[in-house]
Amino acid sequence: MRTPFQAPLADPSLSPSLTAPRYRISPSAAVSPPTLSGIRRDVSGGVRLTLKGAAGSPFTLERSTDLLRWETWIEGTLQETDAAGREFLDDSTSLTTSRFSRARPQ
Repeated sequence: MRTPFQAPLADPSLSPSLTAPRYRISPSAAVSPPTLSGIRRDVSGGVRLTLKGAAGSPFTLERSTDLLRWETWIEGTLQETDAAGREFLDDSTSLTTSRFSRARPQ
């Protein structure tokens, strides 16, 4: 963990009778990128994916049938209401024998 940085507001030698106040700057916590946290088969034959991440995080969901060529499926930004995860239905999976999905930060 990094040590917070402290810097005086004024040079104490210029005003010896006063103690210079200090600012404390702490490094912010790293925001984790959006991740796929759940996958399940839907009754319609499609696949439901759950995306989790910090509110305000922009994301791209991509899909592929061969892990070489990826197509953008959905782009968006996670909202405060998505705290428990945001669900997406890929109903085109019933048309292919295999489908791969990934989430990427924008």
